[in-house]
Amino acid sequence: MNTDAAVPGLNRNNVYRLELAWCGNGIVDAFDLVATTHREKIKANSDEFYTLAATRDLLLPKLMSGEIRLKDAEKIAGEVA
Repeated sequence: MNTDAAVPGLNRNNVYRLELAWCGNGIVDAFDLVATTHREKIKANSDEFYTLAATRDLLLPKLMSGEIRLKDAEKIAGEVA
């Protein structure tokens, strides 16, 4: 496949003559379904992560300073979620 001597190269005509294995649309569609499900779960987890981080950033300073108590924090967290 490598026809160049000094600098490795790949001739376009050599690539065009290669045969490729094709599994068919059924397997590609099944993979796409699984991959889409995983991508949606990743997105949902990411959204939840940012919501939890925002809740933490809102409540932690107030809890540590004594501005609010745990019962108040639970109420505020319920409102945020």
